[in-house]
Amino acid sequence: HYLPCRAKKLRSYATTKMKPEELWPYLTTNPDTFSEYGSEDTLSMEWVEPGVRFRQICRSGDLAKIEEIHTIEVKDPHQRYCFSFEVPDATAAASVSSGSKEIKMIPNGSGTRLESIREFDRVSIRAQLLIWIDDGMGRVDDEIVQSAEAAHSS
Repeated sequence: HYLPCRAKKLRSYATTKMKPEELWPYLTTNPDTFSEYGSEDTLSMEWVEPGVRFRQICRSGDLAKIEEIHTIEVKDPHQRYCFSFEVPDATAAASVSSGSKEIKMIPNGSGTRLESIREFDRVSIRAQLLIWIDDGMGRVDDEIVQSAEAAHSS
């Protein structure tokens, strides 16, 4: 009764009037900055290896919590940020157990164009279809940008 899962690369885009240097801290949150720039769903962050790897615990839905270990791969301030992640408690039936995210910030004259590339080790066919139909990753990027704009303007 389970549909097969396979590795998947998803690309999404968002735009903002914010400059890359203004947007950067909201997209590259780490244990040193999450209390100021982190999402309200981020419950905690702590360094495993300072400046390189950190543990993040986020809320997923009303009750669930997800622990991820992030490893920073590339950090070109105000331009590009890449990290890989793993979910230590993921079971064989989990929808995702590891992957990566690359963020590119491209100045466009009136602000910034954000390009995100997410890679997941396994995504069900059903989830792929739902993400495609409702532009799920694009909506995630739009929410991040809207949140950053609201916080930045206050």
